Amino acid sequence: MKVKDVKQKEYLQRIKLLTMKLLDDKLDFLITKSAIEEYKSILLEVSQLDLNCKSGQDDIQFENGIALGTNWAALCISDIMRTRNFIRGIVKAAKKIEKAGKRPIRILYAGSGPFATLVLPLIAQYSSEELQIIIMETNPKSIQYLQLVISNLGIENYFEKILKEDASKYKLKSPEKIDMLISETMQHGLVKEQQVPIMLNLVRQLESEAIVIPERISLELAFMNSRAQLIFENRSKEKYKVLSSLWNFDRNYIDHFNSLQKEASNENEIELIENLDVRSEMEGAYDKLVVLTSIQVYKDEWIDIDSSSLTIPKVLLDLEGMKEGEKEISIKYTMNGNPNFEYELK
Repeated sequence: MKVKDVKQKEYLQRIKLLTMKLLDDKLDFLITKSAIEEYKSILLEVSQLDLNCKSGQDDIQFENGIALGTNWAALCISDIMRTRNFIRGIVKAAKKIEKAGKRPIRILYAGSGPFATLVLPLIAQYSSEELQIIIMETNPKSIQYLQLVISNLGIENYFEKILKEDASKYKLKSPEKIDMLISETMQHGLVKEQQVPIMLNLVRQLESEAIVIPERISLELAFMNSRAQLIFENRSKEKYKVLSSLWNFDRNYIDHFNSLQKEASNENEIELIENLDVRSEMEGAYDKLVVLTSIQVYKDEWIDIDSSSLTIPKVLLDLEGMKEGEKEISIKYTMNGNPNFEYELK
């Protein structure tokens, strides 16, 4: 066996062992943190990525959001609950597809970054005859490093193709049977990045039985006490007061949205709430109006509020800044350049 082959086998064995730690149902935070740090170390080594390189910090701007710079995409691995729960959900989804007797399992991974972090653990579970991956990544620098990862791990036969494409616009070739779509191209509150336009575009092109990861992104409108950590010593009071469900972004919503687009006057705007009375609900120490995010990766694998950078609150407004007489709020989500929320008070 060649020296390179020995090293590749060692890397893959380490990934297999740390994957087992992440798949353990009993969450030990220190063990999980250590496993993810080791995973990051392996990927930095095999990719030869220099996180201090300034060109890797440049985001790519599109008309409907940004694609993260290579370095920022690489650093997403350090978000412990994000990485752990996505990997666990993806492994569970793959097992569901496997039980259905499908071979090979074909995965489309849109927005892989330089590491394809979320699918490499599957390679420790399946042979290339059982698993095939299509990468769709728009950042050429990320593709460059990903190709080094694949080559230095000796896993080329798992990757059907790598497409340099904007996943929010790409049309799948027909027939293009995909068993699982993965796209984790988001920030808290679904702002800035292309998660929404990517999913709106790709999900409608899939067969109905294809699994979509994440399965659901749930947004709620809430009051927040930004000083809660300081003043609630006994934790008997809540940091948030939920006012309303804001948006459940899942396959049902995507199907509904796409069915209405023929009649839509502006496909880059999504109306979420109209004329909700917030003034009558204001009380106590709550000082911010925020969007809360929770993510159902797959089935029972959730990323809960405040457990990840993806689920920290997105502040909409300072309640103390509301003018006298302002009572109701209307909120919409826009995808023009910088996906975000726009609100109107009256």
